[in-house]
Amino acid sequence: MFKEIRQSEFAKQVATLLTGSLLAQVLPFIAEYFITRLYTAAELGIITLFTSVAVMFSIIATGRYEFAIMLPKEKEKSINVLFLALFITVIIAIVSFFVTWLLNDWVCKVQKSDELGRFLWYVPISVLAVGVFNSFNQWANRNAYHNYMAASKVSESGTTSGLNVLFGYMKLGNAGLIIAYLSGQLISTIAVLIPFFKKDKALVKEVKKSEMKSLAKKYKKFPTTNSLHAFMDMFFLSVLVFLISHYFGDDITGYYGRTYKILLAPSILIGGVVGQIFFRKISIMKSNDESMMVFFQKIILLLFLIGLPIFVIIMLFGPEIFELYLGKNFITAGTYAAILAPWIWMKFITGPLAMVPVVFDKLNASFLFGSLSNLLLVCAIVIGGSYDWSVTGTFKLLTVLQIIVLSFFILWVYSLIKKCDTKLDNI
Repeated sequence: MFKEIRQSEFAKQVATLLTGSLLAQVLPFIAEYFITRLYTAAELGIITLFTSVAVMFSIIATGRYEFAIMLPKEKEKSINVLFLALFITVIIAIVSFFVTWLLNDWVCKVQKSDELGRFLWYVPISVLAVGVFNSFNQWANRNAYHNYMAASKVSESGTTSGLNVLFGYMKLGNAGLIIAYLSGQLISTIAVLIPFFKKDKALVKEVKKSEMKSLAKKYKKFPTTNSLHAFMDMFFLSVLVFLISHYFGDDITGYYGRTYKILLAPSILIGGVVGQIFFRKISIMKSNDESMMVFFQKIILLLFLIGLPIFVIIMLFGPEIFELYLGKNFITAGTYAAILAPWIWMKFITGPLAMVPVVFDKLNASFLFGSLSNLLLVCAIVIGGSYDWSVTGTFKLLTVLQIIVLSFFILWVYSLIKKCDTKLDNI
């Protein structure tokens, strides 16, 4: 079975994107050594606040229609979805400008940062860049332009990291960080635009206002349900951090933040790549009425086995690993990592599977699973904090609850694919 996967087109596509993702992760890791020495904590705080505001708009920049680009069987329809996503991006960017204009002073007052106000005007540029990138990135994924997708990851990472270091030496401060951030987004966008203009620009003549309206209605669950789902995921993660700080203090919050970021790295690096290719593959299989169960089972097993050595080692030697990597002050974070690792392992496995409800038009049910997962995250911290549990006891409860809900999610996705395959067998 693994020989088949290794020799398949799927494996080659994953390898291409994974190579780009790996390099894209390494460059910021190297640059971080210099960045923390070239910028003050206050300056790094400003870019964090800026990106937080930008992401709130960016996550809904396309109305999430970029995920519908993969679904139509005909390219003529897909190109209309692409331009629908681009049209909505322009609207959201304009809205972000006026919201920024109206709330600039208020945001600066709440965050107690007048300096932030100087840079919030650049939020619409970031929103526009992200929306265009997400749209053309999905178009590239649909058409298997994976070399360009990998190049976009590396170019964004290299540009942002390189300019951060360069502007740090030039003592540009906050302005340097913002410019580097926006430059990385713009460069990555250009990278995924290239194959479209080289190979697909003739399809622009197929774009029609009536077709865009029709497809907007057909895929209306993306802006109405999927956008809300994405927004709520981000909102609840922010609430979770606030609750940990409220009940257990800033030190524990810092340990949790560092632990979560490190544990999530495999999901971003490997799971994200597998998810993109998995989305393309099952979209094609669904359109062509092909059986998906065997492929689905192989992916589940593959992700499980890839995560096995990573997360089991953390579960067994978390404190020792974190002490060696981050220093003696982070032994406690390693203890938390050992407890949270099974949960993140399940997230690693289920991350790519989130594309199955998209393909099967089951976004409402997917939203319910996501809401339940988020609610249980918050409940675990509230229960532990309210009853004076230890941090480790609270994190154990959180992990158990998340494993349960994610296990049910896997079973539900399995049932969707099995039902579809059964219908094909009966045809």
